[in-house]
Amino acid sequence: MPAYPGYRYEASGLDYIYLTEIEPSGDGELVLPDIDVLHNLIAEALVRAPGSLDAQEVKYLRAHLRLELGDLAIPLKMKSAQVGSVENGRRFLNVPQNLSLRYLVFSKLHISPPPHRSLFMLCGAFQLEGRHIRIAGTDGESYRILPQDAL
Repeated sequence: MPAYPGYRYEASGLDYIYLTEIEPSGDGELVLPDIDVLHNLIAEALVRAPGSLDAQEVKYLRAHLRLELGDLAIPLKMKSAQVGSVENGRRFLNVPQNLSLRYLVFSKLHISPPPHRSLFMLCGAFQLEGRHIRIAGTDGESYRILPQDAL
């Protein structure tokens, strides 16, 4: 059976995560093996993407890292209610808070971050278009982030 050309992964809570090369089971049901590996890869793609992290992304990262509002508030130098306001879209993260959240994610995922200057430039980059993240692979061993131009 041929691989799906693209599957919008709505379960992530993000509108722009697409999976490719996913094989449906014999009954046509989509089965995603090694879901934790996939979710780690989504988190990594978010913190490596240019532009400020938005409300949905902050909420995804906090949930994926299994942090309470207060746990995330400390490294962001905010109050719990302020983090909640970020997740509700009533408040935005500034560049230092974006940096702190990205470093926290890299640390929790045990991934080396890019050089500080590069990460700083990502946080302050202007996004002309919305994010599009496409992940290919059939299992945790083969999942990989595809470049933007692969869309």
